[in-house]
Parts: sequence; structure tokens; C-alpha cells
Amino acid sequence: MNDIEKINFLINSCKKDNQRFPHTLIVSEDFSLSEAFALDIASKLGRDLVIVNAAMIRAPGDMAEVVTNRKINDLLLIEDINLFNKECLYYFCEILENFRLNLMIDSGFNARSVVVNLNEFTVIGSIAKVHLMPRKLMSSFFCIIEGKETRKIGAETIYKILNDEFISATKDVSEHIFSLTDSKRVEIKPFLKNLISFCKLSGFQKNDVLTCDTVDEYFNFFGISNFKKEIDSSRQVVIEVQREVWKRDQGKCVICQSQERLEYDHIIPFSKGGSNTVRNIQLLCESCNREKSAKI
Repeated sequence: MNDIEKINFLINSCKKDNQRFPHTLIVSEDFSLSEAFALDIASKLGRDLVIVNAAMIRAPGDMAEVVTNRKINDLLLIEDINLFNKECLYYFCEILENFRLNLMIDSGFNARSVVVNLNEFTVIGSIAKVHLMPRKLMSSFFCIIEGKETRKIGAETIYKILNDEFISATKDVSEHIFSLTDSKRVEIKPFLKNLISFCKLSGFQKNDVLTCDTVDEYFNFFGISNFKKEIDSSRQVVIEVQREVWKRDQGKCVICQSQERLEYDHIIPFSKGGSNTVRNIQLLCESCNREKSAKI
């Protein structure tokens, strides 16, 4: 039974008995695929999906805000799940095991423990590389989905995005795009946005059908061979990724909200295998970036 078959088995079993979907870990460098996979599970189960990044959960209070609002059988996708700090990791493992949040309120003589019982929801974790996963957290997941097993979901995601934009494309072309973006380590959604723009600039009409030749033509126009070399060998963040990150983070440091002396920071350090993709880059001011570096 491959991973896709395992997921379908779990979906069918949960739908039949109205059970909670088990905690699942997805391993893929392209978080667009993790998101598509989680959305597919939520859609088939008819349940809500909330998406957060572990890097944004920096204190128990942040953790409480995320988990206390979950309804029974909700799905919670946590991207970069290896980025929990030590304190948050302790709380999170307790949540996964017992659906209980044990918080310490105040300090010193006034300190007291407050136990919050949570609704039983599902965590879908995503991580770029499995060796980055903390050992304490790994055993909390029921099963692991490798990136190669998300190929079908990736191609279906591309097919849906293109046709939603009224770009006619066959599933063979969608598979071709997925193979290229996967091998060149390019994130799917930003690339598709630019591919659609290229089609329109090239005079693409509503009834025209996207072909593999047109896709290859845009890859050559994009300069994919040089892009791949830069991604693989350099810390430099290419301008396309910088633009997407700046727009997402609203031109502010994600920690202190400063708009001064901003830098593009690798969430997973480049030296530890972190990529130059949008999902692994964030805006930090110089001060917060230095403080983060000192803790690594």
C-alpha cells in the first residue's frame, strides 16, 4: 500500500465511522504541495482546514490561540513544523498526545497551573526534509507521506489552477509542469502565475490549449538553468522570491513589525538544507535577524 492508498484508506474509514483523521506528517520541499494535500483531505472529509507556520508560534500564548479555537475533527496544517522552539515543542507534544494544554499563569508566588481541555482535532505537519524533524515530535504522527507520493496531488493542483484561470490544459501537461518545477526546485503557485502571464503576453486566446512546448518555451525564457544553479549553490534570494516575500510580509519585520533595515532571512538556515523558496524566506529587521542567528 503506497502513501496515496494509505491516505484514501484513512479518509474512507473516517468518513464511514465519523472518526478523527489521524495526525499526519508530509515531507516535501514545496509547501504548495503540502497545502494542496491537506486541502484535498479536508475537502474529501468535509472538514475545515486552518493553516499556520510554526515559526509564527513563538510562545505558549500563541499556541493557545491556535489550538483552543479548533472544533472537533478540524484539520490544522502546521508548516515548517520543526521550527517550534523548545518551550512550544513541549506544549505541542502534550497537545498531540492528550489534547490538553497545561499553561503556567503568572510567576513566582502567584504562579498557578491552568489545564485547558481541547477538542480532538487533527494536525497535519509539513517539513522540507525528514531529518530536520525533532525525535520527540516524530513519534506523535500516525503516518508519514513522502514528497514523491504527492506527485498526483501536485499535478491535480496545477490542472485546477490553470483551468480556474481559463487556461485549457491536459493532465499530461500538468504532470509535465509538475515534473519540471519539482526537479528545478521552483514553487508551483508563483511559477504558474508567471506562466499564465507569459501565455497572455504571447497572445494566448481563451480557446487555445496549453502544450508542453509552450511550457518548455517559458522555462527557457525564465532562464531555468541559471536559476537552478543559483538556488543550489548560493544563499542569494532571487528577485522573484523577494517580491513575493515582501508582499506577503507587508514590508515589515515578522517579529517586531519594524520597517527599517530589513533583511531576507532563511527560516531553515541555508547551511542546514534550507531552500531559497518563498515559504522558507521571511523579512526580519537587522536586529531581530542577529538575535535569531545568535540562538541557532
